[in-house]
Amino acid sequence: MSEDFNVFKHIHPEDFGNMEDMKKSGSYSVEFIFPRAGKYIIAIDFMIDDDMIAKHFIVDVKGEPKLDKLNPDFSREFNFDGYNVDLTIPDKITSGEEFVLNYRVEKDGEPVTDLEPYLGAPMHVAVISIDLKNFAHTHGELDSSGMMNEGVNHEMGLPEKFGPEIKAHVTFPAKGIYFVAGEINHNGKVIVSKFMIDVK
Repeated sequence: MSEDFNVFKHIHPEDFGNMEDMKKSGSYSVEFIFPRAGKYIIAIDFMIDDDMIAKHFIVDVKGEPKLDKLNPDFSREFNFDGYNVDLTIPDKITSGEEFVLNYRVEKDGEPVTDLEPYLGAPMHVAVISIDLKNFAHTHGELDSSGMMNEGVNHEMGLPEKFGPEIKAHVTFPAKGIYFVAGEINHNGKVIVSKFMIDVK
């Protein structure tokens, strides 16, 4: 993610090489072309045995930065690539406490009830503080209001179609303004929603 939050990419090592070879070497590689200069946060998460581990670091891409001014906007409904995404959260978000982010997806004024799993989850959510010091990655979840009874993908334990509602449990580690990017899949197209949250 770029420091102005306009460049965002979610990538996996298996898209760039043989995972068995990577496991044997202990070295996992990805490829990415930085579209412009400036600071980027690179965040990774992985598992060792049953422990989930997350790390992040900053890279400074040389050149003349062409950054857009970051203007905090705490609106709770936007249109992303033709999809209206509404985010419902409590009036006050406090650091160190778990909160539920509730998403609702509509298109052309109608609820989208045939969302599909993306990379094994209903939604992928990246949470990044605007000072680039904090990062978290979590997955969206379904409840009875978000599920469709049109078959279950048993490999992932998810229905093949669901929507329009998805929720995500998030704990913000410190106060400040956070950028929350959510990825959903519809008809083979990945839609990225972007919201800002002020954490007290």
